[in-house]
Amino acid sequence: MDAAHHVDIKAHLRKYYIVFAALAVGTILTVAASQIDATPTQHVLIALFIAICKASLVGAYFMHLISERKALFSILILTVVLFGVLMSLPTMTHDEMAGHPQIQMHLTAAPLTGEAAHGGTATGGAHGAAATDGAHGGGH
Repeated sequence: MDAAHHVDIKAHLRKYYIVFAALAVGTILTVAASQIDATPTQHVLIALFIAICKASLVGAYFMHLISERKALFSILILTVVLFGVLMSLPTMTHDEMAGHPQIQMHLTAAPLTGEAAHGGTATGGAHGAAATDGAHGGGH
């Protein structure tokens, strides 16, 4: 019985070492993917794909989800679907929100320049006057 138990532990450890190696390769691939010539969106998609693969390995083997029942997998799948819906909401409502009157007013307003763009006053209050005169008062 003790010899069989020892062999079982070695089989589990071998599996964990293989998963660890796959995670290390995934990390190397993520770094390598950041060096390729692609758009930022493509970089994000590639990194997310690799991250999903790595998270699946962690969940399946290190969290022992691979041996769980069907009910748990149903809940996990529902969670992933709802997460996808929540992440896509800003994209789905973008056109609707772009037509909103307050957003249109904000988009058509003249861009701020100088001090006003950085939080100062457009009329040149105390901070604006100090910045334009070149004086450095002691009250800052």
